Amino acid sequence: MGIPKILNNIKSHQKSIQRIFVLIYGIFGALVLYYAPVLFENSSTYFYVFSTISQSFVALVAFLGALVVFKMQLIENEIKETRRGIGVELNYYLNSQADTFNNDEIIESINKRVSTDAHYSILRASGDKMIKRTNEKREIRRSMVDFAIWNFIVVAIALILLPLSIFFVKGYLLYVGALFVLFNISISIKALHYGYFLVRLTMGYDFEISC
Repeated sequence: MGIPKILNNIKSHQKSIQRIFVLIYGIFGALVLYYAPVLFENSSTYFYVFSTISQSFVALVAFLGALVVFKMQLIENEIKETRRGIGVELNYYLNSQADTFNNDEIIESINKRVSTDAHYSILRASGDKMIKRTNEKREIRRSMVDFAIWNFIVVAIALILLPLSIFFVKGYLLYVGALFVLFNISISIKALHYGYFLVRLTMGYDFEISC
């Protein structure tokens, strides 16, 4: 089974996977609270948890950021190449230079003409391709912003709680500290969820999934 099929299977069973995950995480949270006096008897446990979360997500956003920049450059190059081809075909119809047209003007020029000849078929296919790649680029950018925002929230909370962890080792504050740990892990999972969709878009599986 290839990666596209695995991702498709995950997507088709998304609700069932979410229910199972919520159940597992609920059990995990209950166990953490039950064994909190043992797990968090000193502040070093908090230190390891919060520092690991913050360092991991900083590294993750750097890696995905580099991946996204590389992917965006590939898409931009493909769009430019497609525009050149469209310019040649538009010149066939308009007898003028179409290189100065922006994307909207190019699509408008294509839609104004209806024809069944070979040139128009190539023109229409190129226009559809440019629209698809432009939308893909926009969606990747939006997904990267969402992931970066959640990543910032995760790291910020972890760094804020890190120096405060020395207070979460006595009495009821120990359980407060355990709840903060669970909360930070929860939003970390949410950030990873956005990271997963960012990887899907960057790999192109949400646009060109082949079975």
